[in-house]
Amino acid sequence: MPLLTDTSIARLLGKDIIIEPFSENCLMPMGYDLRVGDFVYALDMRLLRPENGVYTLPPRSTIQILTKESVWVSSRIGGTLHSRVSLVSKGLSHISTTVDPGWTGPLLITLRNTLDREFKLKKDDRLVTMVLYRTQRRAKGRHKKPDFLRDILIDQVKEQIQEEVDEYMERIKPVLGDTELLKSFRKAVEAANQPMSSKIANSARRTMTLNAVKYFGLGVLYILGLAILGINFYWDKISWLFNNQPYDTEVFAAQAAMLTTLIFLGTKLQQD
Repeated sequence: MPLLTDTSIARLLGKDIIIEPFSENCLMPMGYDLRVGDFVYALDMRLLRPENGVYTLPPRSTIQILTKESVWVSSRIGGTLHSRVSLVSKGLSHISTTVDPGWTGPLLITLRNTLDREFKLKKDDRLVTMVLYRTQRRAKGRHKKPDFLRDILIDQVKEQIQEEVDEYMERIKPVLGDTELLKSFRKAVEAANQPMSSKIANSARRTMTLNAVKYFGLGVLYILGLAILGINFYWDKISWLFNNQPYDTEVFAAQAAMLTTLIFLGTKLQQD
């Protein structure tokens, strides 16, 4: 399975890969760094609340974190999640799991604070690296996990004491509800899932529009070029626009400069 580099991931965004919200700073040479989101949950201490944007992970605790990003990959793409050495070297456990072809939603990262002391983790910190691969063949079956991890998250509601239920549900609302971010994510996924015929038609329309603009521009440049090229034949009729300047070497030099500029612009337009 070919591993996707940063340039490959960028090229496939909106086609076989959706990452929402996407940050150029998180795009790595061989993957994408997923960040800490709004949901951080300790199995033995329930929902953790940030102080000034910083979560305090209890000692020797197992932690679940929803990534800030929602991810969709097509049936042609799979992935693996890998720990960041900068966090593991400070005491967080290793992470190893998969992103199945067809996955939709944020990723629920489970890790452990192996230290006998608290561990500080900031919201929006880069948490794990998602490495993506193009499969040799399109995946035939679909993964068995519910989209957006609803089963795990909703099942944990019964573990909450009553006064924490509302806050818990508020934190997972982007997964369960229809927030603006989720709308944007779903819209991007729907666009990427368009039938190939629609994608080809849209691409053809864009190409035709660009070609029309290009040829119109070339036509304008061609007409201007002819007008400037023959300016010496009708200079006596327009010289009044230039204080009756006679057609001399200065006018000829300006004529040559304008023609050179038009040729340069025409060449650039054809290349684009």
